[in-house]
Amino acid sequence: MELRKRTTVHNESIDEASPLQIDGDHCEHTNGNDIDINSIDLTEWEIKKLKREARKKKWVKRLNICTEKLHALIWVLVAAFVIYKTNFFRVIWEHPYRNIIFLDICVIGLTIYLVMVVYLTLFLPIFRGIENWEEVYPNVIPFLSIVGVVTFFSSFLAFFPIWGFLTVPIILVIFMGYSMSLTFLPGGYFGTLLALLLLFGMSATSHYIPHEGHWQNLPSTQEL
Repeated sequence: MELRKRTTVHNESIDEASPLQIDGDHCEHTNGNDIDINSIDLTEWEIKKLKREARKKKWVKRLNICTEKLHALIWVLVAAFVIYKTNFFRVIWEHPYRNIIFLDICVIGLTIYLVMVVYLTLFLPIFRGIENWEEVYPNVIPFLSIVGVVTFFSSFLAFFPIWGFLTVPIILVIFMGYSMSLTFLPGGYFGTLLALLLLFGMSATSHYIPHEGHWQNLPSTQEL
């Protein structure tokens, strides 16, 4: 917040436009110096008000973090439910209605995306010492965006004969669930490895689901 009058803190002058970051009994000036709030020439009521606002900001920050985690958890649970009900990763490989051509395009696009992620987030920083790959390879993001769009539409066309118009919400829910699950993973290289392992773990769920999936268009007896 801003102090509207000139005050003296440890024999240093603070102008009325100088913003102070209040944190408990301390506040931080824009120059980075830690200032004891009790040493500022303020009334007791003003000090209590500053402390109260600091505590309020802390609780608001904690509440926002809890809200974000709860939101992410809901997406993860909904995605897990959809994967279980559809037996997604088994049906897309075994269902006779799947479109093989677009499924191959989807697999190729996903493979390119994963290879690029490993190359950019693991290989370049560890073996080449390049952390800011966005500046070194500025065309990567547009390229991956195109790959992502092609992969999404090819997956929709590949799975549309299986689930019909439910294909779009199924794919989006699973994608959002996986994306939100990353918020619970640590950062850095270890977090990237866990994200890749989580993706492969999701694909292995078909071995543990005791049914062949629901909500799908079943093949006729002649086709079987």
